[in-house]
Amino acid sequence: ALCCFLLAPRFSRRPLLLVGVGVAAAGWAVLVTAMVLGLSWEYLFAGMIIFYAGFGASVGPLAFLYVPEVLENAMRGKGAAFAFLCGRIAQASSLFIFPLLPLQAAFTIFLVLNVLWVALIYQFCPETAGVLLEDMRVLFEDKEPGAVAETKAE
Repeated sequence: ALCCFLLAPRFSRRPLLLVGVGVAAAGWAVLVTAMVLGLSWEYLFAGMIIFYAGFGASVGPLAFLYVPEVLENAMRGKGAAFAFLCGRIAQASSLFIFPLLPLQAAFTIFLVLNVLWVALIYQFCPETAGVLLEDMRVLFEDKEPGAVAETKAE
């Protein structure tokens, strides 16, 4: 989280999200590969460290900045609360569902979800750095992924 705190003001949010989720997916890939090949615990540990580095440096803390930032003033509180509620429900569900699965299957599902997450961020999360909160609507009117709004804060 400290890494994200230091990086977010200096770099754009969208690349931080994309790189962070990509690194997290790479961590899951290392875990799944280590399990399939029967490698030692050091590889499993390395996969977890890679995942936590990617998640902790971007998605974990950046969600609390990005989600409220992209919502209009009238919906910011309710929309952010609903988004975080959905996330917490998904997290709680995973606590009950994934222990029923073989460990390799659970890690593979996490890998697939992270790869899908990269694609969803690329497609639907525009860059918000430097855009006034009042002008966020403009970002979602653009149809091209990653388009930067014309309205930048001075």
